[in-house]
This record gives sequence, C-alpha cells and structure tokens, in this order.
Amino acid sequence: EISLSHNKLTTFPGIQVPRSRFLPVKNTQDLLAIMSDLYEVREDFSLQFVRKGKVPVIELSKYFSKVSEFQKRFREIPQLRQLKRLKVEGDVYFGHRVVLKDNVEIAADQGQQLEVAEGECLENIKLIQKAHYEVQRIPLDH
Repeated sequence: EISLSHNKLTTFPGIQVPRSRFLPVKNTQDLLAIMSDLYEVREDFSLQFVRKGKVPVIELSKYFSKVSEFQKRFREIPQLRQLKRLKVEGDVYFGHRVVLKDNVEIAADQGQQLEVAEGECLENIKLIQKAHYEVQRIPLDH
C-alpha cells in the first residue's frame, strides 16, 4: 500500500512546459484544428501553425461534443489550410479526402443525416439536408 501525505505531495517538482509548446484543446473544435493540416509537428515534437493569418473559426454541433462521436464523424480529418470559417449544424459525417475552403456551412435538419462525400471539395458553400429533399447547395459570398 502506498500512502503519501499532503506535505510530501507538495514537494514534488512540477514539469515546466514552454508556452510555445502549449496549445490548449478545450473542445472538439480546437481538436479538429490541431489534428488538421493547419499544424505540422516539428523535429522537437512541438506543433507549428503553417499558414499566414489566424486559425479558422470552427463551430461544430452538439453531435461532435464527445471525442468518441467526433472520431466517428470524421473518417479522415478534412484539409483546412484554406478555410476561413466552418459551421456544422446537426447530424453530419465527413468522408475521406474532404477539402474545405473559405466559408463552409453544413446543416442537417432534426432527424436528418448528411454525409460529405469522399473526395469532395467545398468552397464558399452551404449544404442543407432537409427532410424528404436532396441536399441543397447554396453559394456563399466570399
């Protein structure tokens, strides 16, 4: 049996990590960005943001809030390097080799499921899946 008093625990040194090696992952939106082609692993195993500008704005629906659901919904992490904004609402899945550019919105109505097809490139577009209808594709302004 191992027993440590509070005093002994407070004497252990902490591990210091430089701020440059720390990227907070507070939710699955952050996880998507870090797992994507927006970042590369350097030789020292730190992550390097690889494009000019800011990290894109990513909004994922409640269906993506648990990591296990997130992993099911992305068969492969899409290419995001040219993305400005992504908004996903509803029950949505992504196939392999998907590319997202500029502004992309994807919405599946309650009770509907939408899958972004394998190899699809979405740029400045909104996809909407409504009950009993084909997926609508609405161009978005730049």
